[in-house]
Amino acid sequence: MKIILTGITGNIGYDVARILLREGHIVVPVIRHQNEETIDEKLKKLHADFSQIGEYISANLEEEVLEHSLTDIDCIIHCAGVVHFKKAGSSNEQIMKNLVAFVKNTSTPIYYVSTAYLYKPNNEPLFNQYEEDKQKAENVLISSSLPYTILRPSIVTGNSETGSIIHFSGYYLTVPAFVGALKKADRIRFPNIQNTVNIIPVDWVARSIVDAVKDKKKETLYITNPNPPTFSNLLKDTLKYFLLYQKIELVDCTFEEYRNLDLTPVEKELLNFCDPFIPYLTTNYDFPDSVCASTLNPNYIGKILGYAVKFQNERMEK
Repeated sequence: MKIILTGITGNIGYDVARILLREGHIVVPVIRHQNEETIDEKLKKLHADFSQIGEYISANLEEEVLEHSLTDIDCIIHCAGVVHFKKAGSSNEQIMKNLVAFVKNTSTPIYYVSTAYLYKPNNEPLFNQYEEDKQKAENVLISSSLPYTILRPSIVTGNSETGSIIHFSGYYLTVPAFVGALKKADRIRFPNIQNTVNIIPVDWVARSIVDAVKDKKKETLYITNPNPPTFSNLLKDTLKYFLLYQKIELVDCTFEEYRNLDLTPVEKELLNFCDPFIPYLTTNYDFPDSVCASTLNPNYIGKILGYAVKFQNERMEK
């Protein structure tokens, strides 16, 4: 197959590209040219496998409609997007509008990587600007006359075997907040949350996307962890890695009750940082059946944290 791919510099698009190339498909990435480095150089720097890429589209999807022949293109895998709770604005919607305009009057299917957290079985309100923007992007695609598949992954984390990932977001943003707080205090209290946190390795997500494309799926597919850890267990495994678990006290209370405690300055600082994530921690997500059936290795958290710490140390040494 010959596939146009957006988002090759992001976590999911990067892994999708590697799988496609490894399996002999032709990948035509959409990539922005921002500095003196050529796109060829940028791709090779991302991964040695990308030296195989002989064709690309230089464009800013937020600002322009692509110009490229679709004659021999089998499909578009759209992984690009703005992932920020407050700063998304209408970026994802506008990218989708430009992509739909590019493909209009053809039968080229679009495989859109959205988010599992648009799952609102009882029409619950959206939590933030990011969700609103992703939903609008989905609606633009749905209302077009194009063949499409919507792929909804949950919280993407490092490779299931190596722990590697190219961008640290989501779960990785909370880790330094907890570690930093616990290093400042002798002990910190935090709500004992038993809801699950649906983390899923990036290679599982990419594999599921490529399989959906190869099988020509035409539906909304959830790419989630069928056996996710509880928040309390995830926090326990994370803090044990840093030898800090003995310094946290998990309190059986809601976040509202926790706010009304006589919190220390460090506890207040940690709570303020966690505020954008609280809706996801207090909602018990029971997603539709996942197309992924894998199970996390018991040592998985150690792997992803080990990779993150090694990456950070190497960057500091440069």
